[in-house]
Amino acid sequence: MSGIQVGPAQPVSPQDQGLYEAGKQLLVESISVGREFCKFMVGVSTGAIPLYLALLTLALPKDYRPAWGKGILAIVPAALFLLAAVTFALGVFPRTGQFSLDYPEQIDAARSKAIDWRRSVSIVGFLLFGVAALMSIVATIAALRVKAPDVTPKPTVVRIVK
Repeated sequence: MSGIQVGPAQPVSPQDQGLYEAGKQLLVESISVGREFCKFMVGVSTGAIPLYLALLTLALPKDYRPAWGKGILAIVPAALFLLAAVTFALGVFPRTGQFSLDYPEQIDAARSKAIDWRRSVSIVGFLLFGVAALMSIVATIAALRVKAPDVTPKPTVVRIVK
């Protein structure tokens, strides 16, 4: 016959108390960490747009006028940085929902839902940011290979007919 045996109660050790406090802090801060990451990445993503455009301006000759296709391709990384910023901004917005403090399972479900939402938004935003960063590197390298238009005057040949 197996049964549960209860031993004498003992005070909580300082080690266990510290672990309880760490667990409590992880539980409470788990939502704010995702929000802070998204907030940080909104700034990074929007700051990447003028940085990319400045690098492109430095890499291209002054009088360069790209064809429509090349011009659109040059704008795609900036648009992806903007899309990443919007995606991260969705992770900053507060989530709505209702739960009762009398039911811990409702609180846990709402917390888990918020964490899962921010994780998804963060992954999508970071993928967009990564693709934009790679495309901006490729576009900048391609811009460095563009030759400046030849503006040296060509000799004029004049024939004198007598």
